Amino acid sequence: MNVAVEIAGRKALPVWTIPYVTGRFVSPDRLLEMLAKPDCDEGRYSGFPSPFHLDELGKPHILPPSQWSEAEGQIDKLEDNLDKKNLPSLEDRQQWCKQSIELIMPYRAYLWLDEFETFFENYRRRFDLENPEICLHPFMPIEHEEHFKKTEKFDDANKVGNLINFYLTKSILDSRFQTTTEEIAMWITTGELKAYRNKKFDKEEVPFDFHIRNFLEDDNYIAALDEAHFKRDEIEIFQPKKRYISRKALVQRWEYSFADKEELENFIRARAKKEGRLLEYHPITGVVETAGELYGAGVFDLNDVQKIEDLFDNKLLNERQKAVAEIKASRIPKSDWNIQQLLDMPLSELIQESGLLQAVEFDLWWHLFSWKKQLSNEMAQLKPSQYKDRKDYDDRI
Repeated sequence: MNVAVEIAGRKALPVWTIPYVTGRFVSPDRLLEMLAKPDCDEGRYSGFPSPFHLDELGKPHILPPSQWSEAEGQIDKLEDNLDKKNLPSLEDRQQWCKQSIELIMPYRAYLWLDEFETFFENYRRRFDLENPEICLHPFMPIEHEEHFKKTEKFDDANKVGNLINFYLTKSILDSRFQTTTEEIAMWITTGELKAYRNKKFDKEEVPFDFHIRNFLEDDNYIAALDEAHFKRDEIEIFQPKKRYISRKALVQRWEYSFADKEELENFIRARAKKEGRLLEYHPITGVVETAGELYGAGVFDLNDVQKIEDLFDNKLLNERQKAVAEIKASRIPKSDWNIQQLLDMPLSELIQESGLLQAVEFDLWWHLFSWKKQLSNEMAQLKPSQYKDRKDYDDRI
């Protein structure tokens, strides 16, 4: 049985297995000394890796030396109790080792395997030790083998025996590529990502489906994900074919290009309702109607978003320059406006005053606003002192 486990794609050893993988060269009392007093004995344990445990989301957190002092005291007490029994030396040693390891088990702590291998190799060289080597398939009492299989969720083939919950799944996916709860929900709905209702591997796996949730009284797919479970090995190799972006993320991505959120909402609605170019998808109900109750609760196909952005960046750049020329031309008498007045004017009023209301598409509206903001920033950087006289400054404006 291989006692190395995998945590977030990295091999680790349960701390209590260290006496076994080192052939008991690192005895339980010495192990606890390394854990509780890593700086003692003139640097003997220099480089000993920091132990850690996992929170409810499966994220590692360091266990400081102070957390091990109680176990160290319990082992000393155990040794005294065994001495009083006057057992034969071999039996006494075996019982002490077994029971000492059982005092370490409840900590559910780990060491990164590569860090421990480096430490142990240096430790051997420092003290000229020859025989001890790390063995990842060590002999151990049957009770300890059963404890490993039960607590580490690994079977004899070193495969996960239990499914992992949604929160650990999201943590693993986030470590590989940034994602959101909404995006994961869409992957489940489209079948890209397999999810299960049952928490353990059974002969019959029960697929997770938003539509067969027992108590689904609303369309809150975020809450429904609490019941979803996943196979860890599938999560660790998952590569999405399609990416999605939540409404919140889309607003943050585009808000700088609009005067306010109302303009942005109108733009998104126009793309969906009139053109079908930016449809909003809901993991439970499908395409969201722009006037429906669920409007705003779904996600967008990232590819659709990028196509619209490409359109802005290429085709409409020339249109913006054309619009600027029209605004500066005869449609607004020069005596009636100046640059600062133009910058202060609301975008809708600017288009109305320029006579471009019918001619300007919503895409162009976006670029007019971007142009206004850019011009405003450039004006803010101009200072009269940079020019020879006021005329040069006014010409630059």
